[in-house]
Amino acid sequence: MLRVLAFVVVVLVAVLRPTLELRAASEDLLSEPSEKKVWHLEADEVTYDARQELYTARGNVHLRSETQAVSADELHYDALTHRAILEGHVRLQRGADWLVGERANLDTETEAGTIEQGQGFLATNHFYFNGPVVEQTAPQVYHIERGAFTSCDGENPNWHFRASDLDVTVDGYGFAKDAVFYAGPVPLFYTPYLVFPAKTERQSGFLPPQLGHDSRLGWEIDLPFYWVINDSADATIYTHYMSLRGVMEGAEFRYAASEESKGVFRFDYIHDLAPPDRSEQIKLVGTEPGLLGHYQDRWWWRSKQDFALPEGVKGKMDVDLVSDPDYLREFQTGFSGLKESNSVFRQTFHRELLNDDTSTIRESTLQANKTWATQSVNADFHYFENLDKSEDGKTLQALPLATYGLVQQPLLGGPFFWQTDASYVNFYRPNGIRGQRLDVQPRVALPLRWDSYLYLEPSVAGRETLYLLDQLGESEQNGQDQGHMETRELYDIQVKASTDLARVYPVELGSWTKVRHTLQPEVVYEYIPSVNQDNVPFFDSLDRIPSVNSVTYSLTNFFSAREEEAGKVSYTDALRVKLSESYSFDTPETLLNGEIVKRNHRFSDIGLQTDLTPSPYVSVTYNTQWSPYDAKFTSHELFTTLSDPRGDSLSVTYRKRRPLEESTPVDEIDARLTVKITDGLSFLVHRDYSFVLNQNVETEYRVTLTRQCWGVMVSYVDKPDDQRISVGFTLTGIGEAKLL
Repeated sequence: MLRVLAFVVVVLVAVLRPTLELRAASEDLLSEPSEKKVWHLEADEVTYDARQELYTARGNVHLRSETQAVSADELHYDALTHRAILEGHVRLQRGADWLVGERANLDTETEAGTIEQGQGFLATNHFYFNGPVVEQTAPQVYHIERGAFTSCDGENPNWHFRASDLDVTVDGYGFAKDAVFYAGPVPLFYTPYLVFPAKTERQSGFLPPQLGHDSRLGWEIDLPFYWVINDSADATIYTHYMSLRGVMEGAEFRYAASEESKGVFRFDYIHDLAPPDRSEQIKLVGTEPGLLGHYQDRWWWRSKQDFALPEGVKGKMDVDLVSDPDYLREFQTGFSGLKESNSVFRQTFHRELLNDDTSTIRESTLQANKTWATQSVNADFHYFENLDKSEDGKTLQALPLATYGLVQQPLLGGPFFWQTDASYVNFYRPNGIRGQRLDVQPRVALPLRWDSYLYLEPSVAGRETLYLLDQLGESEQNGQDQGHMETRELYDIQVKASTDLARVYPVELGSWTKVRHTLQPEVVYEYIPSVNQDNVPFFDSLDRIPSVNSVTYSLTNFFSAREEEAGKVSYTDALRVKLSESYSFDTPETLLNGEIVKRNHRFSDIGLQTDLTPSPYVSVTYNTQWSPYDAKFTSHELFTTLSDPRGDSLSVTYRKRRPLEESTPVDEIDARLTVKITDGLSFLVHRDYSFVLNQNVETEYRVTLTRQCWGVMVSYVDKPDDQRISVGFTLTGIGEAKLL
């Protein structure tokens, strides 16, 4: 029989009934109560019983509304009850989601109904479900008895759950009773109740827990609850049980009013059950009197904020306060540990906490900044919490610190240029000398250029520093009174001279067609006179400026490559190599522990800086210093990253620094190798080794297997005071479970 399309529908409308548009109320799609949803019917054959108000359609039946499309071999529609019975190859489609079966009963008014031998798919979560009878209780709400679900493609999925009762809500959660997990056809475990996400938007609920065991903390379980507050704010509540230490309660609050106004606040508290002798045994940071103690009420507050103020002022506030010096070393695992906190801050604000877990100083800052085309103003409040309680009252605070900067610009329209840097800071501490400091340093320069051969810039700067002392320390012997003002005057002279020599070489190296080599020699002379500064207090390094009478000479090589590939031209800064050294005409001075001391050698170490980036897969940075007096290297820094399109990668970081004066020597290498064995299977080995301590700081081996709908990760981490085995399972669309 010929297919009856819109033309036949129009004929039937005229003969049998005023309209063949099936109308049903739909509250979720209507902005006005009077609006109606229109269903359009199309089939090979359509008949209408006027007495019973019954439509019958056969062959290629299609029933459509604005949001849903229904197809079947046969349709019986009762216009009085708004019920449609569909038979044969039934398919209900809503966007990319679908539901298929052999027979269906559908209410066109509420869009509720049932489908026999039903199978469904939710595209956003890549989630499949099926059962003897699938009941759609509302749009995108499903109930199934004796059903199954998975996120795997294919008729024989790698894994699936079978449940006696299953409820699934799009943009919500799935709830399964008496669920059995199958790996292929093999049942592995049973759970009486299972909750899993089936949402496309944020929704409150419990997140996958973390399980683990630690020699200091005992058996652990960390259970997070996620709470959606509104469109721009949410929170997570953490309950972290530790069998040897008690229960740690924590909370994280997040808001994002805009890209420039956002914040993350984290706080944790525990009443530590560890006995006093155990606290002494696990002392981690130090044994100084101010660091010792038995800590029971323990907590950690850390937060970061970015905010925008009127008139284009931007600000940020970072807070880091902790109860005791060992807290961050003891409680490293779980959602509230230092690594997890830094990961959240890095992803949200592109900055981490300022101090690591071994530091006994925690720094908090409040900053506001206003920038114009040629100048900027900054106001900072710095608070330093000293966890060494014996020194806490002597810790110097900068409350506030204000700076002003004016970039180089013409002076009165003539050949001279000028710039200014200024700062004001109020130094405060309960015990010891404190006061205010104002420092201003204007500079005048005369840039000169002779064609492209020589660039010369002499400049002179004056520095005026004023001190107003509010309180004197016990060691001050100058007889000053509170409110006494001191001043310091300095000046410095600089002369910079440089030139650029360049040449382009044709090459045939892969996609490289030309290489530009630029040679830049530079000489900088600097002079700062020797001035007695004992009359002014010492707060930081700006209060003791050593004299300088030196020349620094350097030679920099730049190599830039021109690439042509597939008709496109691009340029790559492939290599930069810089050699530099300084020579002092007078006995050089340096600042050591607040005192200006003389140095023995007039020549500085020879410095080499190298940056190599010939392709997106290769990056090498190497910096080193070499002493011309004892013919030895004094420092090395190497940062290397190698990768390939396959997904393999190698990164190596090496640092070595000879001890200078009272500084701590550094000699450490950190290497991380990731090998992609096959698609979805990778192996990682990471090692951090200290040559000074002659031991591994951390070693990790990890195997990760990822498939279309599941994954598994096994890792072993070895530290001097802790060993940990982790096993993580991921079921796509269900969540992640970890056994640590």
